[in-house]
Amino acid sequence: MLAGPLFALVVLSSGYATLRVLGLAKGAASLGIVPGAGLAATLVISTWVGMSGGPPPAPGGLVVLCTLAGIVLAFADREWLWHAARGFVREHRPAAALLVAALLIPMLSMGVAFAGLQAPLSPHDGAFHVETTDSFRQGLARVTWYPPGLAALFGAVLQIVPWIDTAAGVDQLGVTLSWLAPLAMFGLGALVWRNLVVASLGALLTSLTYLFPYYVQIWSGWPQLLGMLLVIGVWMVSIQYIDRPSWRLAGLAGLLVGAIVVVHGTELFSGSIVILVIALANWRRLPWSRLGTHLPGAIALSLVCASPYLPVLLNWAGTGGAFDVGFEDGGALATGARSTTAGDLLGVFTLDALGVDLPLRVVFLAIGVVWAFRQPGGRTMFTIVGVFTGLAVAASFLNGVPLVRQVYAATYPWSLPFRLLMFATVPITLIAAGGGARLASGWATAVSRVQGSDMRRRTQRLGRLLVVTWLLLATAAVTYFLSIPRGLLSSFSNDDAAAMAWLKVNAEPGAVLANDTFADAGIWAPYKAGIPILVYRSTSDPATSAQRRLVVSNIARLDQVPEAAAAACALGVRYVYYGAKNTAWQVREFPSIDALIASPALEEVFARGDAVVFRLRLAC
Repeated sequence: MLAGPLFALVVLSSGYATLRVLGLAKGAASLGIVPGAGLAATLVISTWVGMSGGPPPAPGGLVVLCTLAGIVLAFADREWLWHAARGFVREHRPAAALLVAALLIPMLSMGVAFAGLQAPLSPHDGAFHVETTDSFRQGLARVTWYPPGLAALFGAVLQIVPWIDTAAGVDQLGVTLSWLAPLAMFGLGALVWRNLVVASLGALLTSLTYLFPYYVQIWSGWPQLLGMLLVIGVWMVSIQYIDRPSWRLAGLAGLLVGAIVVVHGTELFSGSIVILVIALANWRRLPWSRLGTHLPGAIALSLVCASPYLPVLLNWAGTGGAFDVGFEDGGALATGARSTTAGDLLGVFTLDALGVDLPLRVVFLAIGVVWAFRQPGGRTMFTIVGVFTGLAVAASFLNGVPLVRQVYAATYPWSLPFRLLMFATVPITLIAAGGGARLASGWATAVSRVQGSDMRRRTQRLGRLLVVTWLLLATAAVTYFLSIPRGLLSSFSNDDAAAMAWLKVNAEPGAVLANDTFADAGIWAPYKAGIPILVYRSTSDPATSAQRRLVVSNIARLDQVPEAAAAACALGVRYVYYGAKNTAWQVREFPSIDALIASPALEEVFARGDAVVFRLRLAC
């Protein structure tokens, strides 16, 4: 798991360097902006260098320079940083303790649940991100309509650790993004509520919420999580700008927006909604004179940051983007709305948004609604919750309405209900944090009124015991819920690792491995065994698709179908892989292992457990 801590260091150090250069590295809230600033800076740099054909390890070297710059600046500021950290701990001990717990829980729960995981859980989205990351890592970037930011950043970071294969490295880097979410939520809570205890509790509740930030790990939706962290950064910058408008904040906003475009452009919708709500809520306080000069500059900077990808993006949007796919998906949702499917799914995602400590979270939220309504930023939070939740409900139940269907298709895939609820989780969690802090304050007041020092001391101990018990049970629950999909979806086992090791040593140069599409660990063979495969997730040659399909469909009958045998020879297929475990993401297209063993065209050359490697018996 070396790549994970290294990536966290890269992001946080680069973020500190960015804020320090801009003169914004002050205050507790800036701590929450560090992840977004670090991700934005390294995303833009790695995308620019990677898409311009910079040879390895140039992108990785620039990322290292950003990291070293942050370390050097932090060392230069060590006295001030130490004084600030010590003052925070001394003056806000409860907030500091809650924040430390919030940062440790994702590392602990994911470390236990995903221990030994050697590849992403998803052979679909996960395999796509691994393939595109590997192309950037090798300096052979293949840019399609999909935003290249994640692949460029992950590829640059993995250039620093050449001994980690891309499949394992991408998975570790993706997991690290969930580690950063509580820190970002702390900064947002500090700015919205102006209360460090509430901010720290918000970070802690985030670490105990399944939908955000953990759910994306199941389907390898890391670009969305990264995009959300950047939008939270824009949210924080917007609040600060209203209070203290400056070109520095405008520049940081432009950097963040440019990074959103290159990593997950659909999050521009989320950011636009947030900014619009904040602007309307603070209409009279907006610094119009400063905004008139700063806004064009921020937009120009964001366009410069995203410029390597903009031609591809505009061409894709000009050809219709994802409208047709979204329109078809909207039809499926409209059909589901006439049954219980849409309601059931929306209910499940709503429960996932409320945290694993559901009964207590509901109490926090009920108190928080009353508390937040009286706070200066409370109505803004309620509006954001209402907008995103309302859009999720409309997408689930009203896709039969032509106007809704058109809007849904035009904003797809951002308009998917679970994506909308993921963002709604952010303000919901911060409102619940206010309720939790209010409940804790009421408990402390009640304890202070208890008669007798012994009874008061026992009551205080009971309160601490209840808090610790809650944290332990909730952490165990998060770990358990994460371990369920890991057991169901993981496609790579120790048997597969042994088979890949055999292929790495014994497969002759130029040989191609026939894999069962995305059904098992064969999809990871290029990174685990160094052997090309027949069917890639995204980079297979379209000109040979018919030949590859012919081979896969007749893999056990190559001796009986001359056309398939000729296609296998033409494509360089020399081995066939049958993985130890069929992932739940994809049904097998290969026949049973018994049928493969019985085929005269295949010779079993390695077997470990349920993982088997065959060599073709063809006179190519």
